[in-house]
Amino acid sequence: GRENIDGVYVKDAFRTANNEIRFLYFKNTAFRPLLKYWNGAKWQQIFERRVDPIMRLFLRCQVEAHVGVVRYKNDTDANNSLWLTTGISREKHRIRVHDVRPPAGFSPSEYHYPHKLGVCLQPIYFHADWTVCVQYFEFWLASGATKFYIYLHSASRPVRAILDFYKRRLGPAMEIIPWSDLPVADRHKGDFHRDPNTRLFRVGIHAAINDCLMRARYHVKFVSMLDLDETLHVPNGNQIIDELESLDADFPRMGTASLQWVYAEHENENRDVRFPHQIRFDSLANIKKPVESQVFSVYTDFRKVIQRPERAVLTDIHSTLINELLDPTLFDMEERKAAGGTEMTDITRMAGESNPRTSPFRYWEVRVPASRMSVVHLRRFNPAFQGSSRIYSNQTEEFRPFIETSNKMNSNYEGRIANEPIKDLDTGVWQAMMANTIRTLEECRYYPFNYNQFIGKGACQAVANCEPQISDLQHFTKVEQIWSNVAHRGRVFEYVKH
Repeated sequence: GRENIDGVYVKDAFRTANNEIRFLYFKNTAFRPLLKYWNGAKWQQIFERRVDPIMRLFLRCQVEAHVGVVRYKNDTDANNSLWLTTGISREKHRIRVHDVRPPAGFSPSEYHYPHKLGVCLQPIYFHADWTVCVQYFEFWLASGATKFYIYLHSASRPVRAILDFYKRRLGPAMEIIPWSDLPVADRHKGDFHRDPNTRLFRVGIHAAINDCLMRARYHVKFVSMLDLDETLHVPNGNQIIDELESLDADFPRMGTASLQWVYAEHENENRDVRFPHQIRFDSLANIKKPVESQVFSVYTDFRKVIQRPERAVLTDIHSTLINELLDPTLFDMEERKAAGGTEMTDITRMAGESNPRTSPFRYWEVRVPASRMSVVHLRRFNPAFQGSSRIYSNQTEEFRPFIETSNKMNSNYEGRIANEPIKDLDTGVWQAMMANTIRTLEECRYYPFNYNQFIGKGACQAVANCEPQISDLQHFTKVEQIWSNVAHRGRVFEYVKH
């Protein structure tokens, strides 16, 4: 039948300047509604840019994330709301606006950020390993992080309990941001021709990390975009914050620190725990790194990023897509125009820029050598099944800083849960459910049904296509709906004329 996955799905908006608001939204690439905003006097068309078009080109994801930009000609009061409408509906939709403008008189050399180091965690979906969540929080807390943005789609009850525990302990320093499925009628869920979630890469992770980037502007100086099982490694033993500050001093125009991704392993000492008080982090002091020849070459060139939030426009998990314009008042630039005299925009390439990533008009993406800082992907293994043919490099000296970190994590965690009811929470036999779910999602990701067809249901790696195959689905809970479809054709009944 005819496909009907048309919609424009919006959550929040962010006021980035007195005359500018940005917001992220999803829509079908073939759906071209005329999205407009109210500028205080009339409806104006919105400027947009795709967040990550590679998802459509290589993975056939028809529902893509876009960043929309609203620009006011005067200092229109838009602190609290943004009004949107489309050409196919006369309905007006109010979107909440977060104020992320620079503080008055902002100077990067003098401004004291509320938080030096923060973390953005891309949406957790159908996650059952609560022990790695504990490790994630304890590593970053031991490393000096004071702000956490946790995006949540779905998780098991023990994982939710762990998140709730850290939220209660950290208070405003931790935000759990709901990241739901896009709205769809019950009768159409899973229908590849009617459910937009079946055409969405994972659960829209690229939109989530860019949402986080905007939330953190002028609130956090350095923001990590690392996964649950990744850590930062500073070989010289410096504190992470100190090394980032040193990089910032060496590269005043740095918008992004691009770090080499390193695959490593450590024994999963928490594989059999049932209660939170049983968790230990001793194995972090014995990290092993396979020699490079034994790691698939596609992974040896991976990179991950640490962002200066207000200096990046769009990012993905491996690199910055486009950085903000340099402020000419801070860096002695004579003018804020490119060759040819065209006014520059923040969102897209303009005249004189052959490549926005290397443009002299924008903040830089600095490739940091691994000898200074790197991202370590800590894949946990069960020694009983570890292949004997694996060859490891000498890890004793290279990962020595993790010895002190693991000791600190153990001490901090013991004190944190000492008088808390959660220390005796019985999480049940969660290991089999976790293993089954991970294997199901991975199988669906790599061997999707109908993969060779043009509209193969698994080609996009959409979680919605894999969800029906999860055998323990009843053990997971999803967050409540958070998206507004501003292209909804339905109208609210009215009693008065306009």
